[in-house]
Amino acid sequence: MPRSTITSENHSRHPTLAPGRLAGDDVWFVEVVFPDGRVDQVGAFGDQSETRDWITHKSAAWIADYEQRRTNDQ
Repeated sequence: MPRSTITSENHSRHPTLAPGRLAGDDVWFVEVVFPDGRVDQVGAFGDQSETRDWITHKSAAWIADYEQRRTNDQ
């Protein structure tokens, strides 16, 4: 198995988080891309700065909760 595939598989076990904005609106959210390809939106923030702050300071707890639920569901 090529090394890049192993790295990709290890990386894909965790959701990816990025700020997003509703089109034509001043509402920001965190876009979550799950390892299985599902995409969800978390929160409603007033601006990109608040969204990035949530990602920086609060997403680790959210991810840990997500991982715990995923483990319990298996």
